[in-house]
Amino acid sequence: MKLFRSAICGVLLFCFVNITAQDYIPFNGIVTDALGTPIRKVKVYVADKNRFSFSNKEGKFGLSNVMPNDTLHLSYNNLSYTIPVDGKKGMRILLKDQV
Repeated sequence: MKLFRSAICGVLLFCFVNITAQDYIPFNGIVTDALGTPIRKVKVYVADKNRFSFSNKEGKFGLSNVMPNDTLHLSYNNLSYTIPVDGKKGMRILLKDQV
């Protein structure tokens, strides 16, 4: 009986993990300026600031745990930007100076 109960708990946990893991999508992007030059060291994160990445010297970044309805937050040179994911798996992001 104890073994059966453990097996049931294991199956339920496995199902829960699979259901929640399917909601997350990998997301990749490139951050550039108005001239198309890659921008490095842009912090990219979603609402949970523990899920973040920085763009590399080629402007590329990747997040492995993004929800299709998340909003990306970008932070660079004391400027902040927000971009809805809208179910996309990647995008090229053009940063312009805010006036």
